[in-house]
Amino acid sequence: MRALPIALSAALLVAPMQLGAPLVDARVAAVEPAAPLEAAESRIAMLPASPSEPEPAPAAAPAWRAETAVLASWYGPGFWENRTACGQILTPALLGVAHRTLPCGTLVTLRHGGATLTMPVVDNGPHVPGREFDLTHRARVALGCPDLCRLGWVR
Repeated sequence: MRALPIALSAALLVAPMQLGAPLVDARVAAVEPAAPLEAAESRIAMLPASPSEPEPAPAAAPAWRAETAVLASWYGPGFWENRTACGQILTPALLGVAHRTLPCGTLVTLRHGGATLTMPVVDNGPHVPGREFDLTHRARVALGCPDLCRLGWVR
């Protein structure tokens, strides 16, 4: 689009006012006549007087959950490449825990230090009295546990 010289563009803006021409473009006025004020007021009257009550927020999960201190060990090298009680092949990459009574696939949340990890039950164990869980190698590394560690079991 080419720009008009300043003098010409100023003359076009001033010319309609000097000639007494209407300030409203005829194309805009022909599109739709303005609705009478009464019609607008009647449409407003049809709106509800107050907005509908907001829907109640869904119930939030409690901010706290019980945490039990448990003793855990880990298992791995002598059992790698064997099938777990849940049917998986035990490898260093498998993330999970062994527990004596929880069914396969149950999600368990454990804490150690600053780490929190949720993982499934993948095997049956531990078979040493006093220990609640056996961690897979990957779970042990992710939680930062030594051979034996005291964990927080979040329920």
